[in-house]
Amino acid sequence: MNFYTTLNYYCQIVNILIKEIENQSDTHKPTSNSSEVADATYPPAQVAKTTMLDPFIKILIVDDRAAVRESLKTILSLEEDFEVVGEASSGREAVQLAQKLRPDLVLMDLEMPDVLGEPFDGIIACGKIKEQKLCRNVVILTVYADQTTRQRAVEAGCDLFLEKGINSFELLQRLRELVTSKSSSSED
Repeated sequence: MNFYTTLNYYCQIVNILIKEIENQSDTHKPTSNSSEVADATYPPAQVAKTTMLDPFIKILIVDDRAAVRESLKTILSLEEDFEVVGEASSGREAVQLAQKLRPDLVLMDLEMPDVLGEPFDGIIACGKIKEQKLCRNVVILTVYADQTTRQRAVEAGCDLFLEKGINSFELLQRLRELVTSKSSSSED
């Protein structure tokens, strides 16, 4: 079974469990006035309100394929210390959402088409996010692992470059290590 098949399988299981939980009780539905931040693929009720004291690592997921975003959201949402605060389907949208949501971490695909037909991939978006200081941690998750691409990512300020196909456990561990190392270095 490949990475995406496994992610899709877990995503389906989680969606079934979520539906069962929602059917059992409506008392835990979050409320939010942040509908202007949410896009069509991310219901307004699920856009997180966060504070400085929030123990969660707030994540913005960016990928042009909805199935990949859903799979990553499922994996991350199963963890107690991660909170997916938004999703974007392009680099341009990622920058806009990062301005509004101020996530702790952006998990972004490299190759994404731009709706305006201009070059605006994950590396360009990473550069804009870092330049504007919208997020401390930007992770590129991609199938392209050549040295030239890695160098472009580093030059744009990418904090971590991971290949798609990484197992879920390692992905979660690497994300935690990145955020923890940046947090402890800023406290010094």
